[in-house]
Amino acid sequence: MTGPREEAVLGLDLGTGSIKAVAFSSDGLEVLGGASVPLHVSAPQAGWAETAPQEWLDAAGRAVRRCLDQCGNPAITGVGLSGQMHGVVLCRSDGTPTRNAVLWADTRSSSEAERLRHASPQLQARIANPAVAGMAGPTLAWLGRHEPASIRTADWALQPKDWLRLVLTGQVATEPSDASATLLWDLPADEWCNEAFDLLEVPRRLAAPVAQSDAVAGTTVDGQPILAPGIPVVHGGGDTACALFGAEALVPGTAQISVGTGAQVVASLESPGADPTARTHLYRGVLPSSWYGMGAVQNAGLAFERAWRWLDVSWEQAYTLAEQAPPGAAGLTFVPHLSGERTPHVDSRLRGAWIGLGLEHTRAHLVRSVLEGVAFGIRQAVEALRFAGRQICRARLVGGGTLHPIWRRLLADVLHLPLTVVTRHDAAARGAARLACLGLGIAVEIAGDQIEETVEPSQPGGYDDAYRRFLARVPVRALP
Repeated sequence: MTGPREEAVLGLDLGTGSIKAVAFSSDGLEVLGGASVPLHVSAPQAGWAETAPQEWLDAAGRAVRRCLDQCGNPAITGVGLSGQMHGVVLCRSDGTPTRNAVLWADTRSSSEAERLRHASPQLQARIANPAVAGMAGPTLAWLGRHEPASIRTADWALQPKDWLRLVLTGQVATEPSDASATLLWDLPADEWCNEAFDLLEVPRRLAAPVAQSDAVAGTTVDGQPILAPGIPVVHGGGDTACALFGAEALVPGTAQISVGTGAQVVASLESPGADPTARTHLYRGVLPSSWYGMGAVQNAGLAFERAWRWLDVSWEQAYTLAEQAPPGAAGLTFVPHLSGERTPHVDSRLRGAWIGLGLEHTRAHLVRSVLEGVAFGIRQAVEALRFAGRQICRARLVGGGTLHPIWRRLLADVLHLPLTVVTRHDAAARGAARLACLGLGIAVEIAGDQIEETVEPSQPGGYDDAYRRFLARVPVRALP
């Protein structure tokens, strides 16, 4: 006769390039097992980025099964969800999509974003964020203009993780950390902004009701292919907000830098103070009265992967080649804006380039310039946050794009910042699982950082000339 199964909480993180399932001990601290399944992003036209929601569902089922098999099939007592932000899933009340999901990297809605940039100062103060193509408000405005049938036949416009929760539980909702990043949210009032819906001509009926991130949305229903029925599911949060919660609160003066497909530089805030330059973002956290400022870099791993494909090198080959070229890549500059750029440019029309290419340059110079160009983009985000009044004197480095020592040293030198490398790469899933614990009334202890190393800048000022060259070639345009 066997004893009772071990209990666990599950964190599901629906990313852009993969979906991760991580099982934690019932207090949300110890990792019992985890699995990741890659996702495909399609580009039906230049500047578009879409995924079929059914692919998310299929991948989630595979990730959960692999995760639970890995840790002996514990009894799941609760589920928390984390997800990529800004996307749009138009669907009917039963979750059936009316078209593919439009993702954050999609730039088709630049004209609609311009409408918000020229809105009244009062409305801009309420939105409290730069208007960027790829966010839900402009995307919905574009769909309303170009694909009215997909809007007309939809009952809801949901964020990716909110759509997944609808399939799991049959319940429709969103929560403030994702809603605040749609450009349809009134940040000071902490509610949907009807004036923004009206300006963009987006039907207000598409907006989901809002609940707290740690509130239980419902239980898993029969017929969904991911989990057994009857398991409580909390609302969860956007991936950046969940990662902040999963990695514990940031110390004032310390930024968290996450490098993945894109990169984010995040600073916790005590109050919802907007950036007066409208170059950085202000969003809600997953806990009541929690906020964070963010510099969002659109092209990080995205630029790396595309460049390595062009140059026909593997990741390991790229790092080996990079060490064969000097800092500054012998005057070669790589502009990584392959899909436009957010902080600080707020311009989806920007495109990338190699500039200064000469006969003296080798593949090693090309590779090194790519690493430096992405690092320079991250430095611009750090400087934009500082200009907005966010103090940054140290940084925590997290995410799958932070692994190689060459990249860590280069980034520390470019930023002029000590980088504490946090080895925990499950922060978003952990934050989602911790929200599940809170929703179930389980006390959550502080896990503490798992620090691999602290990388101190070794070449103070060694990249300043190359950075000035980068800035001269990609000037920041004035914003209205």
